Amino acid sequence: MVKMHAIAGKPIRGLYQSDGVLSNKLIIVAGNTLYLSDGANLETVGTLPDDNDTVRIAATFERIGIATAGEFWVYDGTKLAKLDLPDDRAVVDVDVINSYFVVITSPGQFYWLAPGASAFDALDFATAEALPDGLRAIRRIRDDVFLFGSQSIEVWQSTGDADSLYQRAPGRLIDRGVQARETVVALDNSVIFLGEDGLVYRLSDVPKRVSTNGIEERIAERSDLCSAFSYTSEGHLFYVLTIPSVGTYAYDLSTEIWCEMASHDSIVFRGQHGFDSALGSVCGDALGNVYRFDRLATTDDGLPILRLISGTIHTGARPIPNGSFSVHVGLSEEATIRLRWRDARSDWSMPRSQTVREGSEIADFYRLGASRGAYRHFEVSCSDPVFLRISGAVANEAWTI
Repeated sequence: MVKMHAIAGKPIRGLYQSDGVLSNKLIIVAGNTLYLSDGANLETVGTLPDDNDTVRIAATFERIGIATAGEFWVYDGTKLAKLDLPDDRAVVDVDVINSYFVVITSPGQFYWLAPGASAFDALDFATAEALPDGLRAIRRIRDDVFLFGSQSIEVWQSTGDADSLYQRAPGRLIDRGVQARETVVALDNSVIFLGEDGLVYRLSDVPKRVSTNGIEERIAERSDLCSAFSYTSEGHLFYVLTIPSVGTYAYDLSTEIWCEMASHDSIVFRGQHGFDSALGSVCGDALGNVYRFDRLATTDDGLPILRLISGTIHTGARPIPNGSFSVHVGLSEEATIRLRWRDARSDWSMPRSQTVREGSEIADFYRLGASRGAYRHFEVSCSDPVFLRISGAVANEAWTI
């Protein structure tokens, strides 16, 4: 990643950008301050209440709306103002449909703000009441509004009637809840979220499980609520789930495969909020840094990037001599490839290193001992600041990984 801005002492709490909104600028909430960025210059807009939690940002053609610390604020390019809900209800989340801001409250009521209106009408509300589980998140997908509770998801639709703007879609109640608002991400005309049962789902007509048993085991070990964001790289769209004290795992919507992401000297990835913007894919961290994902970067803001792949070969119960292991690589310049292995009945071996020349090459490792147990697990890595492609690997010139 490449650093765009460093806002010392102010954790990034939210990012947003949309073409046609505030001159296409990147909107940043760091600590208690709202900023605008053109990618190079940072402009301070004003202050917002800060509860050390994530903010939610949505936009119409004329202004942005921000849900922060239970309050709703709007900014039209000139004025930053707080808009109170009727009965001083606390705001949980916000989204936009047909130029109306729709904000939700935890008991289940949701209110809408008409285009150009400077206050909420006390009569412009409805209640998600199919089940008494309250509301935790809202997302608009196409022409539908999805209201996420702790045990259910309700689908509401626009009626076109100004006196009763939304109605619940009959027959579309989903008996599946969400654990936390921060895991609910709208992407690829759908929503991915962490369910109340500890499984990750992609929402279609019914929620489709996309997590694996391994990911679910890690989710169960979390020390706090999980969070997620999305970004695109090389044509692959990722849902990035951070599991506190456990790790960060990215789900590739193209391959439907999970991979692990982490930052240098950390078990989790430093990015906490992110999305695809006109400035590229961006994310922010808890230290006040805003980054841009750059496929041409060979370091992570100056820190090493560890590229690591692994594979397992079934060897059977009897020991089998492992005479060789060959890795097929492509490099932009000379680099060091490292190999280690582990058998079913032993710990990791001491790592072996091989310096490989620029271009398309094969790194050969010899005399790796004999297998012990039913399998041998190999791990290949490189942390040099180069462009790297690993095309495949062969053990004993016959076992293909």
